[in-house]
Amino acid sequence: MYEPTTLYIKPGCPCCHAAQAFVEYEGIPARIINVLADLSRYRQELIHLAGKAVVPVFVQGSEVRIGFKNLSADCGGW
Repeated sequence: MYEPTTLYIKPGCPCCHAAQAFVEYEGIPARIINVLADLSRYRQELIHLAGKAVVPVFVQGSEVRIGFKNLSADCGGW
């Protein structure tokens, strides 16, 4: 069984769009967080989790992945 997944995104970010499309395509149940909904709160969360305020960020259990790579976008991640 999957641990809960959280994906931090920012609207208009092509890498975030690709990461969210991946989650939806793969059917991964994920909580999607738009960091612009409460920028100061989510900025602090991202700094705590990832060491810096960047998006997209995947969090699953204790694993944190920064960025996203696919065939059409190189977003500095995994």
